[in-house]
Amino acid sequence: MAYGNCEQMIAATGPTGPASGGGGITVPGLGVVVNDNGTFTVIDTTTDEIVGNFPLGAVGGASASNPIAGLAYITLPGEDAIAVVNPATGQVIAAVPVDGDPTDIAVDARNNLVYVLNSNNTVSFVDGASNQVFNSFSLPGPAGSYTGVVFDPSNGLLYFSNGELDEV
Repeated sequence: MAYGNCEQMIAATGPTGPASGGGGITVPGLGVVVNDNGTFTVIDTTTDEIVGNFPLGAVGGASASNPIAGLAYITLPGEDAIAVVNPATGQVIAAVPVDGDPTDIAVDARNNLVYVLNSNNTVSFVDGASNQVFNSFSLPGPAGSYTGVVFDPSNGLLYFSNGELDEV
């Protein structure tokens, strides 16, 4: 199947598969940890020292990074948006509205695309250059049944985990 600029997209089934993003991500030389108090922490990965704690504006959730662009993306549950963060400066560059309450996020660094899984089973496609949603589609099944999304750069596929059906 083809959706937008993504060459292929599948929802493969099976008990195992790629894991979803987490609260810690890296861009070259820097790590970003999303805290549960509306902040994020930047860590120098060469010295393991904290560079600083920075306000996010809302409580963050899942995160992903684009090491080519040097940016991090953090879901803002309850805000129907994602935050675009520059770890080098600690600044939130943009809050991008998405098609629902974001639950997970994946990045295609080579094509500068961000894929946001929303709790209503929609996937928002964000152009990393413009920080705008340019496409979306709905996944089958009851709302909230998908819990994770991962982009595999080796084959250009997105994988979605379905917690209710124990599928990927």
